[in-house]
Amino acid sequence: MKILLPATLALTLPLAAQGSFLDPAKYELYNQTGTSYGLRLEELINITNDVDSFTFDFDAPGASVFMDLTASTIHIYGTVFGGLNTEAGYDPLQSGFWDLDFSYSTAFGTAHNDDDLIVAAAGAGLNSGSLKQLYGTNLEITLRDSSAGHPYTLRLGDGQQETEEQATAEVTGTGWIDHDDSFELAEPNLSFKVAQVPEPKNYLILGSFLTLMALVAYRYRPTQIA
Repeated sequence: MKILLPATLALTLPLAAQGSFLDPAKYELYNQTGTSYGLRLEELINITNDVDSFTFDFDAPGASVFMDLTASTIHIYGTVFGGLNTEAGYDPLQSGFWDLDFSYSTAFGTAHNDDDLIVAAAGAGLNSGSLKQLYGTNLEITLRDSSAGHPYTLRLGDGQQETEEQATAEVTGTGWIDHDDSFELAEPNLSFKVAQVPEPKNYLILGSFLTLMALVAYRYRPTQIA
């Protein structure tokens, strides 16, 4: 089950040692506000004579996408729902669940005069992953990052040159992912919202505290005299 924390949590994340406001941790990814998918790939599979657009929903029931962030890597992985997106919605014969797995380790750092994290364009094509069908023929497609002529292949933050105190409430990721037979898009085709995954130990501590309070209340309850 997904637990979406309030967006304002992003404002309380402490600055990491490398100058970013995102700490190394595990995060959960969602479609950006106002969008119906987190990843779009044109001509992933050639089905019609037109440009076939495949989109992948990070928020669909049964979907769950995570990001592991370390000081030197970004790992995006999980299950997405998607396929051929037509004017009438997803084609039932060309859609289902997919396994998404993508890692960035080359040209990763902080943006110039900013606290955003970026994968610089110098690393374009050197970071890779895969998208695998969990239905049908279990087709697996190799993915790579692309800059599409921009200074980065992925950017995490708000995209503005701001301090932590001035940052917007919603932390997002935008970038470009390409596949073997694709063509580059001018607009980012990877676009998601970032939320920190609460640590299980916090719930254990809260549960223990509530149990203790209940025991204390029971022990010192008023004694009824018949």
